[in-house]
Amino acid sequence: MKYVFVFVILLATGNLFSQDYNFAFGVRTGNQAGVSYKKFKNDVDAVEVLASFQDGGLHLTLVRQYYHPLLFHLSNQLFFYYGVGAHLGYGLYGGKMITIDGNVYRQKQFNATVGIDGVLGVEFHFIKYPLVLALDYKPVFEVNIPGGYRNDNTGFGITLLYTF
Repeated sequence: MKYVFVFVILLATGNLFSQDYNFAFGVRTGNQAGVSYKKFKNDVDAVEVLASFQDGGLHLTLVRQYYHPLLFHLSNQLFFYYGVGAHLGYGLYGGKMITIDGNVYRQKQFNATVGIDGVLGVEFHFIKYPLVLALDYKPVFEVNIPGGYRNDNTGFGITLLYTF
């Protein structure tokens, strides 16, 4: 009898773990602003694709995320998530110095980039509407083709997603 009781408790708490959507599409604001698409593989594992417009170019990011309920399973609206992924893209980065009419300018050039991304965030699910609001921190380390590198720790953003 006690095994049945434990099994019922595990089933009840498993429902609190589950996400209430499978797919989501929306927009992200911040210095890595862009368009986001998210797909859940199971109740706690998701993959997000982000097309962000930054540095005068485009970055495509793929991040695997892991979700856990916040507030000790008391709410199925608030989730904590973290993840890691990678990106590639292009942007305008500093090039050589040029002089025009006595003025010195830095000539920016389009350069390809590749990098590693992390994410740490909190997600709120609206009960009556198919919307999700997320606040996250997304640090980036990237290398561009001419040989430069960049560590960007200012990746805070707010994402609004439509779920289906």
